[in-house]
Amino acid sequence: MTEHRTNTTSHSAEHAEIVREIGRALRASAPPDWQEIRLHYRATVEIGEADLEATATTGEVIRWDHPIECVMLFDHLREGMRRAKEGTWFTASCVINRSGNCTMEFDYNSAPSWRTPIPPSAYLLDLQRFPRSEEHTPPWLREQRDTARSQRVRRLDGISTA
Repeated sequence: MTEHRTNTTSHSAEHAEIVREIGRALRASAPPDWQEIRLHYRATVEIGEADLEATATTGEVIRWDHPIECVMLFDHLREGMRRAKEGTWFTASCVINRSGNCTMEFDYNSAPSWRTPIPPSAYLLDLQRFPRSEEHTPPWLREQRDTARSQRVRRLDGISTA
């Protein structure tokens, strides 16, 4: 598994500003007595999913829906962080502490841990938008890609995939 860890100082200026905007949106939507905010975001070009929680001063863990503007911001970040032959990340994790420090981690290679599994076609669309060379396509992603292609061929041949 390859993880790409970063904070706002290691991005380009545009990426750093997007990370700051995500942090502002999360802080603005957080419960008033939060000590730490944690966001785990998973995405393809057509599907996004987030788990958002804060630890309160009492130690209670509070969950809430992420601000809608975060979806657009993460989409811009995925687009901007694409790498030639390596695609872009599928998972971003963000931790914000009360002092305002925001740490982001981006995972380009591990299978996202979706609450509900997504169809293989979602990964195929992602690969079309963010191409990867074979050497930068992890085995789980190859399997999803090949399954989606196989399902598409069967549909074109009139064979039911149900």
